[in-house]
Amino acid sequence: MWALDDFTAENGTTRVVPRSHVLGAPFQIDPSTAVRAVMPRGSALFYLGSVRHGGNPRMGLINTYVLDWLRQEVNQYLAIPREVAMSYPRRILGFFPGDPDDESTEA
Repeated sequence: MWALDDFTAENGTTRVVPRSHVLGAPFQIDPSTAVRAVMPRGSALFYLGSVRHGGNPRMGLINTYVLDWLRQEVNQYLAIPREVAMSYPRRILGFFPGDPDDESTEA
């Protein structure tokens, strides 16, 4: 998370629950275990997406990188009508597993 505004306790800084990525689900979060990521504009916070985190609305930028052979939890591809999906290169939509030795962008 790259802070585009100051992230303060007053405006709802991101709160992170340390080691929550290893607890599994479902589990109850004790709010007192959350750590506030107070940071001035321009700072960055790095965390695993599986770590429990949250905050109030504020301006920030999240960049993610996912290998082409990994899949996200929610399969948004199923929400794309077939005729629309077929108009895009299939590899971009994730319909084929990635090949680390293949540098092409088309399937």
